[in-house]
This record gives sequence, structure tokens and C-alpha cells, in this order.
Amino acid sequence: MANREPVHIFKLDDHVKVKPEVEQYAGWFGKVTHIETTEAGVQLCTVCLEPDGLEIIFLGSDLELKKVLHKSMLGLFDKCGMAYFFRYNKGKRIPPSCSMVVGISTHKAAAVDLTAKRDSGFLLGDSQVRDIARDKLNETWQAEGVTLDPAEKFMGEKRTRGEAVDAVVALAGLHHTKLAPTISPKHIERPFTVEMQNFPVDLSGTIDLQEADGTLRDLKTTGKAPGDDAADKSLDLTCYGLAARALDHVAPARMALDFLVRGKKPRLETQTTTRTEGMYRAFLMRVEAVSRAIEAGAFTPCSPDFWMCSDKWCGYHQDVCPYGRRAAVTI
Repeated sequence: MANREPVHIFKLDDHVKVKPEVEQYAGWFGKVTHIETTEAGVQLCTVCLEPDGLEIIFLGSDLELKKVLHKSMLGLFDKCGMAYFFRYNKGKRIPPSCSMVVGISTHKAAAVDLTAKRDSGFLLGDSQVRDIARDKLNETWQAEGVTLDPAEKFMGEKRTRGEAVDAVVALAGLHHTKLAPTISPKHIERPFTVEMQNFPVDLSGTIDLQEADGTLRDLKTTGKAPGDDAADKSLDLTCYGLAARALDHVAPARMALDFLVRGKKPRLETQTTTRTEGMYRAFLMRVEAVSRAIEAGAFTPCSPDFWMCSDKWCGYHQDVCPYGRRAAVTI
């Protein structure tokens, strides 16, 4: 007996797409506004179709959930289509790099510190913040493992981990003493899903930080000084600004990109910026182009001279990707 695809059970407000076999409305998008189930157990869904607002009754089997593109998925596809393919289509999850674990752990400590300030009016103690960062790094390292680059492998995991702990403690302390006192937090790590009408996908992610005055901030850890126009070009800020506009019905008038720069003497660098309506439109065009490429299976590799195309920055480069180092040694 042939295997049948399981029937999805829809619920109210699900965002759906009409399947190709329903010729008159194939590919249309909409929201489920009413559901009935027949005596035979067949689900009938009333869908308000975009953009005309037509309400049409479909069999549940004629619909599929509208796909959601997470901001991190968009960012990875922008960097390298093949890395996206291995991560999301093939499900090959590579443990994070050491730099990524430092960034994750610094973010955790900053979020807990700012949440305390928002809820109580006071930041945590300096040692508490540093301990949170250290514990998060050790927890992540233990639970997920870490992908070491060639230099880190040569140095050894023990020493690499020790240096990572020193780095994350210093960065968390820097944020606590230099940046956190200047911030009036309102929303911290605010998740979102934006319904994109007339688009093949909805957009999801997490806004790093919104202040009481409406300023939208994003925190980055980095090993080198950012370019002078990093904030102006940041797609993350554009995405978060679009999400904030959808959530709050007003676009943020001011955005800030905060860099915690690693080094012997870690330092804070903040760049401020804004976004225009044209920049938001260009971002939406990018989202649509990426979603169409993913749907078509067009996973193009990045250029071999791109910074990410190396063992240091891509976990697929050494042994998995046919365009990586494996290709360079194949005769």
C-alpha cells in the first residue's frame, strides 16, 4: 500500500497557501477565518485570500501552511546558498564556532542584566553578569560542542576554551559597565512573526532590544573594528525595523548597532542610523527573491575568495561542501 502524506489539521488564523492542483486559486495566500469538520472527518477551511479579501471555502487537503523565513535563514542564504542548503534542506547541523559561542553567551548576560534593570530599576552586580556569561559559554560548549578552526585545533581545545571564557567575561563586563547604564530597556529579545501579504513567506526573528524612547538596538561581538557604514548597511537592523513597525504601528526613528570589539583591551563602538521607506522596500524585494530561489532549489555557492568560504568560518567547507576544500584537492 502506498504511503499517504499525513493530512495537516489547520487552526484559526493559520497563514496558508493554496496547493498547485487547485487550478483557479493555485499559489494564492490567505488566512483561515473559519473551520468546519464534516461527519466524515473532512476539514473545511474558509480562507480570506490576499489581496482581494475574497473568502473561499477549501478542503483542508487543498491547503498547506505558508512557509516562514527566519531572519537567520535569510542571513545565511545571503552569505552562501550552499551553506543554507546543507543546514536547512539536508539538516546537517554543525556545532557553532568558538566566536559564535562567545557571542551567544555575551548576549545572554546582557539580556539578563537589562531585564533586571527594566523590571527592578537596577542592573545586576558586575560579578553576577560575568558569571552568567561564563556559565552560558560552558553550558553551550558542553551541550552543543564547538567547531574549532585549524589554529584552534593546533592550540588545543582546553586552551581555546580558556581563552573563550576570558573573552566572554571581559565582553560581558564591558557591556555592563559602559553600555547597559546608558540604556532604558523596554523590549528585550522580542520575538516576532510578520505576516507578509502577497509574499510567498512570512518573516520571523527576534528583535534584540527596544528602548523606552523607541530606539532599536542590535548587539554584536566582533574580533575587529567594524566598517564606518556597518550600521547603515545592516540588514539585521532593517529587518528589525520592519518588524517593529508591524508590531508597534510606527517605525523606529533611531537605530543603533553596538559592537563589543574583542582584544587585549576590549572596547565598545556604537553606530547610529535610520531607515527610509525605500530601504524597507528593497529589503522586502530581497526577502521575496531569496524565498523564490529557495523554492526553486537555486542554492548557489559564495565566491571562493569570500571570507566565509574557509575552514575557519564554515563548518561545511572542509569535508561536506563540493565547492569547499574537498574540491580543491580532488583530481
